[in-house]
Amino acid sequence: MIDIHSHIIFNVDDGARDISESAQMLVAAKNAGVSQIIATPHARIDFFDRNRIQENFRVLRDAAREKGIVLKLGYEVHWDYLLMVDRDRYLDYCTANTNRLLLEFSLSDTELPQNHDQMLYRLQRAGIDIIIAHPERYRFVQKDMSHIQRWIDFGCKLQLDANCVVNAYGLRSKSTAKKLLRSGCYDFIASDAHCVDDYEAFARAVRLIENQQ
Repeated sequence: MIDIHSHIIFNVDDGARDISESAQMLVAAKNAGVSQIIATPHARIDFFDRNRIQENFRVLRDAAREKGIVLKLGYEVHWDYLLMVDRDRYLDYCTANTNRLLLEFSLSDTELPQNHDQMLYRLQRAGIDIIIAHPERYRFVQKDMSHIQRWIDFGCKLQLDANCVVNAYGLRSKSTAKKLLRSGCYDFIASDAHCVDDYEAFARAVRLIENQQ
């Protein structure tokens, strides 16, 4: 199983705090049946250190290999940060050796940014395959589900935060996730793991989803 969204790299964002916690997360991921992890540290205006990310990624990649897990580097790029990125640099924020970019919006905003469509168009014109991270957690989606169809019509793919299935982020996120699952809107299920417990929740969520299909 491949996990395309994880904050497993230590000391780079609000995920793993140190190498020890990263190592524990690797064990938990392995126990959950994960064989490949795309590490996706946040790319945000308030904190982003590419050099530290790449250095710590190399350290963790070797540790992952010893546990039989393939670790690749990507990013979870916040909408506001993306506005600062030149078109010829979009690929720098994609999963390594792919054109897939994991895009997140503000969890607290009640409306989509007004220039949202134009930016998605720019990304696609640059050959980027857009994956929207955890849409079920956005307030504007919970309020107006029509945003989902707009994204799908635009050619975007959607990634479920598996923790929402086990109620980690409240009833609204769980209810929205269930509706999107029933409608077959998701292309990916991921852990969005920030700690060991998140991988244990990921395993439970995957089992629940498999049993319901």
